[in-house]
Amino acid sequence: DSDNDCIPDNEDQCPDTEPEVEVDEEGCPECTDNDGDNYSTEGGECGPVDCNDADNSINPAAAEICDGLDNKCDDVKDEGF
Repeated sequence: DSDNDCIPDNEDQCPDTEPEVEVDEEGCPECTDNDGDNYSTEGGECGPVDCNDADNSINPAAAEICDGLDNKCDDVKDEGF
């Protein structure tokens, strides 16, 4: 168990997960994605942080639109407008 997640390396689907990260039964990071946009609220090993996990049109890959919101999770609202 090279990453100390209590899952033997021969069964671990994500053997390089950092020890402090919560993992699922396959040894992969537990990533929350409530809105189904493939971005999670955890960040880190789960990828870029989804700043609004209740709206799938707001995520790090979204295009910014003029609506008073930070659509692409970069802490800037309506940039370019």
